[in-house]
Amino acid sequence: MIAASRDPIEKLAATTEKDRVSYTLMSDPGLAASRQFGIVFRLDPTTLARYREAGIELDGDQLPVPAVFVIDAEGKILFSYANPDYRVRLDTRILMAAAAAAVDK
Repeated sequence: MIAASRDPIEKLAATTEKDRVSYTLMSDPGLAASRQFGIVFRLDPTTLARYREAGIELDGDQLPVPAVFVIDAEGKILFSYANPDYRVRLDTRILMAAAAAAVDK
């Protein structure tokens, strides 16, 4: 499993140590990978101001939509899930079923 974040490598290293993550966590600060997957959106000025007020500094006004992809060894996307509402996350059972189906492929 690989996860990507727009956070810089230094911050991800601290997260990996603190949270003891057991998967590969990669940095996509310029959102190049996120753009390739078509999951980048532009924040409206009000939301961007709220981020800044909360002390969250962004490099620009874009973020990736939280998304999950199951990709086979040839690079074919077998399953994808993205929801612009970051509060709505994919049910783990659905992800596990998609991963199992990819393995059985």
